[in-house]
Amino acid sequence: MNQAIANLIISTFLSGAKLVADTIAKEEIKQKYAALKNFLGEKLGLKSEVEQIHTLLSEGEHPSRNRVDVLKEDLIRAIKKLENSQIKESEKKALAEDLIAKTKQLANAINEIKDPSINISEIEAVGNIDIQNIFTEKGSINIQNIKVGGKGEDSGKK
Repeated sequence: MNQAIANLIISTFLSGAKLVADTIAKEEIKQKYAALKNFLGEKLGLKSEVEQIHTLLSEGEHPSRNRVDVLKEDLIRAIKKLENSQIKESEKKALAEDLIAKTKQLANAINEIKDPSINISEIEAVGNIDIQNIFTEKGSINIQNIKVGGKGEDSGKK
């Protein structure tokens, strides 16, 4: 498995995990995310790694770049171990195709989100406004017409 495919699989997993953790995911995304998560955990032996990331996101935290890189490396190692295993070639091929299919299914479900844009406008406050951790996977973030009597701060736009 090359680095680009590993990046695609992990990026799709993280996007699904984020949507599920934020409870904005439709049932279809939840099911497809669970299928990919279970595949990575059970078939490839990455259960603790995917559970750690799932738990972090569920608690409102974000996995560090290092943790994500380690997950990618572990995925590549697990695939190589599978490739070098004694199971039949047909079974290896079926597992690889299943992994790619589950990744594509989740990615397609995420891409079907109709309006991923976030608009924050016309906010007026006498005190402070603190806007943090705004995420959008494929849309845009639009913040305009914010009037603050106190301190205004925005951080964590991604």
